[in-house]
Amino acid sequence: MTNNEFSKLLDKKLAVVATKKDLGIVKKDLNLVKKDINVLKEDVGGLKKGVNILKEDIGGLKKDVGAVRSDVQKVEFQLKLTEQRFEQKLEDTFSKYTKEMLDKFDQVIGELQMIREENVFQQAQFERLVERVERLEQHAGLQPLL
Repeated sequence: MTNNEFSKLLDKKLAVVATKKDLGIVKKDLNLVKKDINVLKEDVGGLKKGVNILKEDIGGLKKDVGAVRSDVQKVEFQLKLTEQRFEQKLEDTFSKYTKEMLDKFDQVIGELQMIREENVFQQAQFERLVERVERLEQHAGLQPLL
């Protein structure tokens, strides 16, 4: 065998050895990738379970929100009823006291009118008495008492 042939044969054997070594490394890497894929599959499974749990929670929250809305509507309705009752009661009470006050004002105004009429009558009487006293003082020759 010549040197050249030996060299070629050695190169081929080295290439085969290098390829076997690379194959071993590739197989190890492939096993690691498979393990990583399995871990990822487990993570995806866990994430799916988490998503399902979140979906259930969201469904529960939607039900709770619906219940709260219903409760709020009931409270609003009760509040409107209470407000209407309060307004009616306030109006009734106001009407009652307004009527009482107007009746009392009518009484007072009636009494005031009567007093004014009496004052007019008494003023006329007073003026006649003053005239009589002045005539009597003149007739008797007395000085007025101003």
